Amino acid sequence: DGDADPVRDFEQGVDTIDLPKWGAERLRDLDISLRNDSWVEIGYGDETLLVQVDDSAAFAFTSGDFLF
Repeated sequence: DGDADPVRDFEQGVDTIDLPKWGAERLRDLDISLRNDSWVEIGYGDETLLVQVDDSAAFAFTSGDFLF
């Protein structure tokens, strides 16, 4: 939809981010970048999620964090 959607309660190993409607098929399809110390931006096409994390510099998404 072109608007960034925030995710404030993501817990790695507990939660998954559901992306089938985005059309991405694997982790490498996503544009993942650090926004600042506590936010990671995930993008694909015109879709964007902002995921709040404890320490963005030490945080790394894995394919298990997503449903494609």
